[in-house]
Amino acid sequence: MLQDLYEAMALKARLDCGKGDEADRRDPRLAGRVAHSTDTQSREALRLARRAQPGWARVSLERRLDFAGAFHCALRARAEEFVDVLVAEGHPAQVARWELASLLSITPALLRAHRGCAQGRHSQAGKGRFAGTGREPTC
Repeated sequence: MLQDLYEAMALKARLDCGKGDEADRRDPRLAGRVAHSTDTQSREALRLARRAQPGWARVSLERRLDFAGAFHCALRARAEEFVDVLVAEGHPAQVARWELASLLSITPALLRAHRGCAQGRHSQAGKGRFAGTGREPTC
């Protein structure tokens, strides 16, 4: 896919630093664009996430799994709209469909099957063997 890795990385560096010219911006190797946030926007997003975390931590695992299931159903029902939004934001259509497929592969049944991992426990048995892991606080 990349004929000249060094030149592709140099192109990326020029564009990331705002030093690319018009030819760089029209380079056919570019698959799409993403928005850049400012430091202020990033700090605000982190502040809001920190503020929301204690409330989310009080939500039971069952309710979180229910939420994930509802999100999955809504995403499946509005899949084409989701792809359209991603494309409008600059994602190539093929990449947008891949992102959708990736999200939809995380089904409610899969989440529930791996519930033990979310609780810090996981075990697997097979062929006369058993392996288990557990997470314990360090302090």
